[in-house]
Amino acid sequence: MTNRDTIAGLLPTADNDEVKARAFELLKKIRSVSLATINGDKPAVRIVSVSAIREDRIYFLAPRGKPLYHQIEDIPYIAVCGMTPDFIVVRVEGPLTFMKDRTFLEKLIEGKAGMYTGKTDILNMFYLAKGNGEIFDLSSDLPMRLPFAFGGAFVKEQGYRITDVCTACGICKESCTCDAVFEGDIYRIDPVRCLHCGRCYETCPENAIEKVNVVPKTQKN
Repeated sequence: MTNRDTIAGLLPTADNDEVKARAFELLKKIRSVSLATINGDKPAVRIVSVSAIREDRIYFLAPRGKPLYHQIEDIPYIAVCGMTPDFIVVRVEGPLTFMKDRTFLEKLIEGKAGMYTGKTDILNMFYLAKGNGEIFDLSSDLPMRLPFAFGGAFVKEQGYRITDVCTACGICKESCTCDAVFEGDIYRIDPVRCLHCGRCYETCPENAIEKVNVVPKTQKN
């Protein structure tokens, strides 16, 4: 695989503020994103526009009668995903806050033509002020990712982790599809390179690899 120095223009050592700033910059350019909610006991997803991003808040608009609005009223938590034309993915998720003050909403849509022109009273605004996300750069044959958090949330570890049960047999390194496993007395998975495919997890003869931040099936129902 081709070595690379940057991830969406960032070094792999970039700190959280740098990754967050780059992710928000990319979201402003993407604008149209997939927004996922929970509809009863099923997922629901649709394409929406990011209305604005300012002061580390991501704003959205929705009419109060839409299924989207009913779903976020019921469970005020969303996941958002978008991709640039050059295959850089930004993912964000977190709890929502609804805005009662309509000043920013009215200022944002003032003078803009659209289907709700003159009838904006049906629109409400909500935003993400806290959450987790990642930049996943798919623009080369060596995909790489950088996680981030904002609004006081903590960066979540994802993917797979090698535990101290490891015997350094090397099978996980041989099975890795993206050169993300590194040798040592206990082998290590580089979270920046890991694709989360789970091949190392399935091939480890010692069961020394564990999933990270995956809800057990018994807790999903």
